[in-house]
Amino acid sequence: MAICALAIGNGAVREAALEPALGPTLGLVTSGLLLSVLVLAVAYAGAPCYGRQPATVLAALGVYWLVLTVAFELVLGVLVLRQSGDELLAQYSPAGGNLWLLVLATITIAPWLAARLRRLI
Repeated sequence: MAICALAIGNGAVREAALEPALGPTLGLVTSGLLLSVLVLAVAYAGAPCYGRQPATVLAALGVYWLVLTVAFELVLGVLVLRQSGDELLAQYSPAGGNLWLLVLATITIAPWLAARLRRLI
């Protein structure tokens, strides 16, 4: 839930501050990098909660986070924002500086990486 809240807040900051100040492409790139760092910070802060786990468990947790994130994005996009399939797919294209795929990759490896950094594995 923290990652979803950060992603929504990050989007608001991107639209209100980053894109007006940096332009659409650099604002989008900065936003993607910022969200990736925030995801890693959440995973690092939460790593002690799941304690010492095998790498396979942490990898499964990362995939679980990925599935929850994509499901949340689809539900929000389709039901709340009424986005079309093309609009949803456009978010997965790195064209124009969109780093959403990097964010999703970060979400997937974050539990393992955080545990590794905290020397829990």
